[in-house]
Amino acid sequence: MRRPSQYAYALARVYAKRSYMLKPADYEAMAKAVSYHQALRYLSTTSYAKYVAGAEELTDVERGLALSYNELFNEVSRFVSGRPRAFLELVRYRHELEVLKSLLRAKFADVPRDEALRNVVPFGRFNQEFCEKLLRARDVATAISLIQDEALRGSLSAALKEAEELRNPCPIEVAIDKHAYQLLGRASDELRGLDRDWVRRLLCGEVDAKNLMICLRLKLIGVKDPKAYLLPYGHRFTVERAARVMAAPTIGEALALVRDLVGEVKYTSLSDVEGHLLRRLASMNSSVFLHYGFHLGLPFALLNLKFFELRDIKALLIGKSEGLPGEEILSRLILHRGA
Repeated sequence: MRRPSQYAYALARVYAKRSYMLKPADYEAMAKAVSYHQALRYLSTTSYAKYVAGAEELTDVERGLALSYNELFNEVSRFVSGRPRAFLELVRYRHELEVLKSLLRAKFADVPRDEALRNVVPFGRFNQEFCEKLLRARDVATAISLIQDEALRGSLSAALKEAEELRNPCPIEVAIDKHAYQLLGRASDELRGLDRDWVRRLLCGEVDAKNLMICLRLKLIGVKDPKAYLLPYGHRFTVERAARVMAAPTIGEALALVRDLVGEVKYTSLSDVEGHLLRRLASMNSSVFLHYGFHLGLPFALLNLKFFELRDIKALLIGKSEGLPGEEILSRLILHRGA
């Protein structure tokens, strides 16, 4: 990053962008709205006004959400150059790959097209057009062949065979995450000073949470050894801890072994555990704004929080369209609790 004297304006803009994000009261107002359209009208009174103006259909809202992310990325990334800029480009790519992961999971499970699209906010390389094309593919192998990133495409082709043997999409999802975190990890190795320290803090926290979820999923499908599946650049969730989690008699006992990492988690389903971990990651990213801010961790955290916000808005509007109770909708969100 630039020296503090050169970075004052950039820092002010990043903090300002953080202040424009939705507050818990905004989520509550939309969740309590009497209809989808009333919730959408409320959204149009927030910082998303220019992005959802005139939108009625969810696809129109998605385009606005994608535009808001891209504009935020363009603003924060212009404050950096060289290796820090390259790292932020990979952060955006990692967020885009979450879209691909959700689509391939749905494709593997033969989920209907409309239902598959309801779980993502298409953007970047995986925009609405690409998502539609991928979901129209004859099978998962054909869908994978559409991916332009040659290295990722090769990894996914190999992972598909294993997924078919296990009858579970976990190897496909792990292949995507491995690709993303290998790129991010190598890019973080090139950073210096506070940039590297803060980026690694956030990156390792993400990887630890994902590796725990990988172990829990493998445990449920009967895979005994997780080593080949663990993502690189973890920190506190070590290979030894992974082995202890896999050896625990139940998921609840496994979670008790990592209470110091994840807090108290009452196991009801893996989706609830994942939601708990995502909320902890959101809090970790939010806490960066409470510290000295002249480092790359701040825009990294902001982009992560923005991605969570897009997911929450989409989930909330879907919940309203399906007539779910407000409290149930709020319980599914990542940022509602003030992360």
